[in-house]
Amino acid sequence: MKIKKGEKLQDAIGMVGDDLVAEAAQAPKKAKSRRKIWVSALAACLALCIIAFAVLNPFEPAVGNAYALVLAEYPETPRYPGSFNYDSPEYEAWSEARSERWANIENIDVEAFTAFIGKTVPEFLNTENGENAIYSPLNVYMALAMMAESSSGNSRKQILELMGMENIEALRKNTHALWCLNYMNDGTSTCIPANSVWLDDGAAFKKSVLETLSEKYYASVFRGEMGSEEYNEAFRAWLNEQTGGLLEDQIGEMGFSPETVMALVSTLYFKAPWQNEFSEENNIKGIFYTPSGEAECEFMNKTYVDSYYYLPKFSAVSLNFKNSGKMFFVLPDEGYTPEDLLADVDFADFVAYGGSASPYKNVIVNLSVPKFDVSDETSLKEGLQNLGVTDIFDSSKADFGILTGKPLFVASAKHSARVVIDEKGCVAAAITLLEVGAGIPDDEVDFVLDRPFIFVITSDAGLPLFVGIVNSPN
Repeated sequence: MKIKKGEKLQDAIGMVGDDLVAEAAQAPKKAKSRRKIWVSALAACLALCIIAFAVLNPFEPAVGNAYALVLAEYPETPRYPGSFNYDSPEYEAWSEARSERWANIENIDVEAFTAFIGKTVPEFLNTENGENAIYSPLNVYMALAMMAESSSGNSRKQILELMGMENIEALRKNTHALWCLNYMNDGTSTCIPANSVWLDDGAAFKKSVLETLSEKYYASVFRGEMGSEEYNEAFRAWLNEQTGGLLEDQIGEMGFSPETVMALVSTLYFKAPWQNEFSEENNIKGIFYTPSGEAECEFMNKTYVDSYYYLPKFSAVSLNFKNSGKMFFVLPDEGYTPEDLLADVDFADFVAYGGSASPYKNVIVNLSVPKFDVSDETSLKEGLQNLGVTDIFDSSKADFGILTGKPLFVASAKHSARVVIDEKGCVAAAITLLEVGAGIPDDEVDFVLDRPFIFVITSDAGLPLFVGIVNSPN
């Protein structure tokens, strides 16, 4: 971690007492009007999770400026030297770094993480209104893990149970390994999880919790006046930096309210080109059969040899990203909808294991997929409560005593996402706000995605980063 001006975390924050961040000066302050927090965001394999906490009583934050106390320093990634450079020292360095990153899988409880995916995908992806839906399992996992670090008692226990972890140490190890495994920035493909902690000047926090968040979760630490335009501008600047400016318009509407005491922010940015791009010359105009009627859109087309997955209720194919993961396209059989698959065991296994446990055969795939730019925004509160995480939303039961002496609770839980694909590749983003392919085969398949379908974007480790339903590509 990079410490501002070379200071230790406790020195940078101004720690006093045994284990608390110093209270800001308690000088009289002008009353502020309450301002509703709302975050509207989309994604380019980018995911943003905000966990902000609301106090039980009106809180008057201290006057202060928004400065970074600790800035996360990400691992150095050797640049990919390009094709036909396999004997070069640059390729050797890149390959060694990739092997070291992949070694993190030994520290991951894959069974627990896939169980988390199996529980949450049906809960957060289900839609009954024929609209598009997107959910980022990895991003929400990171956000909930940070919340578990910040809570105690039954509040923490409920999160650990959802995530399949026996204790916070196991969750910490798992989350850190997941971060390291998925982090990638080699100049060709990008997958960057980023975390940050946003503190209010007028509240005290235990430095041990903040140190764990910064050291184990690569979290930057900021401190300022909640609700002030200066602090909100610093927040938006950080978001734009982490997302490459992709969501600049949406980020311009984000900010904290004066009642926010602390925010845990997790972003996931993904951008990768196809291993083999589509030729724009092969694009055609066609009809997509949405739940509400026909819609004209532009289809991209290509023929290639790859795996064709076939199961009782759906079939699927995939496209490789360059030096990265895959994007799976899941087409329900006639008579089924994407929503019908969400509770299907075969589909859950397919998503969790990236098709590796599903029946398939190599075929000639004649793929026709619409260019799409889809987005979604949904509340996670009810879903988390259905999954057993309830206390953090209850002001009388929420337990964040390990973090601060103030009585806190999670005021809202929202998830927004956007995924865009074109001839060159994919970009995607998501926001969660918890207000805290041998020879040429004989078989051939025409895989035409002209009716509602599901997509799954995986990292090169095979873990699902995004899962979405496309009911309409426009």
